[in-house]
Amino acid sequence: NCVAGQDNNILVEAGNNEEILFSRVTYAVSCRSAKLLGQLCSKEINTTYVGYKDDFIISMDGTSIGHPLKDNRARPFMEGSNQVVISLLKGHSAQDSSKRSKLVFENHYKRLLASNRDSNARFDAMNIWWDMMNQVCLGDTDRTI
Repeated sequence: NCVAGQDNNILVEAGNNEEILFSRVTYAVSCRSAKLLGQLCSKEINTTYVGYKDDFIISMDGTSIGHPLKDNRARPFMEGSNQVVISLLKGHSAQDSSKRSKLVFENHYKRLLASNRDSNARFDAMNIWWDMMNQVCLGDTDRTI
């Protein structure tokens, strides 16, 4: 029901200050934030919320804490998630940006399932699938930034 920042300080919370997201396109990589906060915001005109209705899961090998793109296990999760922002910045609609993100997740999922050299591949594929299925685009899905 919220989006938190550094040290888990709450930035936006359903029932408290969600109006700061009204008339905006929001993408939040925040566990379960789309379940209530996203639903509330998306009822407002010209408001779009892309986020996750359940936990966002990321596997890591632990060698690059603080630098997930350098972590080979974390990279597929970050690339899938970051595709929303990349697509929005390129002028795509929120819905199209979410679809492009899910396509990146799906490609990583298929690659991981086909891997027979990575002992973590099946576990990571399951988590990639989870993230892909729990990402939602709510509200005015045709909006761009």
